[in-house]
Amino acid sequence: MKNFEQLAEMSKLTFTPEEETKIRTELENIVKFVSVIEKSKISVQAQTDCNPVVNLDELRDDVVRPSLDIEQTHKNTRRRNNRFFVVPQVVE
Repeated sequence: MKNFEQLAEMSKLTFTPEEETKIRTELENIVKFVSVIEKSKISVQAQTDCNPVVNLDELRDDVVRPSLDIEQTHKNTRRRNNRFFVVPQVVE
């Protein structure tokens, strides 16, 4: 890959020689795969072709209904902050 060093520098990444070899190979495979996709003749269908609801007149009207009470929704929660649920952090 011609611009691997430039790409690594712009993204502020450093690699060991082993990592660089592995990543170069993976990137070359990705580029080859994309070039195969570009060469293939794929027809893209409109989103409505795969949507089971084609006729917008068939949709139901929006009706405002009462929601659950905040106290009722928090009845079985362990922790809360005002009206929000407090959950363990899953992303660092």
